[in-house]
Amino acid sequence: MTRDADLNFSDMITLDDACKHFLGGKVTVATLRALHKADKLEIYRIGRRDFTTISDLRTMQQKCRVEAPAPSSGSTRSASAGRSATERASAAQTAVMMKLEQRKKSLRGT
Repeated sequence: MTRDADLNFSDMITLDDACKHFLGGKVTVATLRALHKADKLEIYRIGRRDFTTISDLRTMQQKCRVEAPAPSSGSTRSASAGRSATERASAAQTAVMMKLEQRKKSLRGT
């Protein structure tokens, strides 16, 4: 492997080298392939070998970033599931009630 000063961020490196040298051996080639399937990492296949670039690894790092959870009070489960979950349930309940009203009206007519 070359020194960082000699390294071009668009140079292709094998997935094995990416795991060992740039990710410190903390992930496996299988993990990188799974990230590719999840559309978080670009992989280039030349012959039977898979490659990526350091630039693509940095992009993957940003795509995999986990946002900090929103602050919430102790009475709710989470800020993200609160209101929208209630709205979905309310919309479903409204749809069922409308269908029941339509059926009631059609039964009265006979």
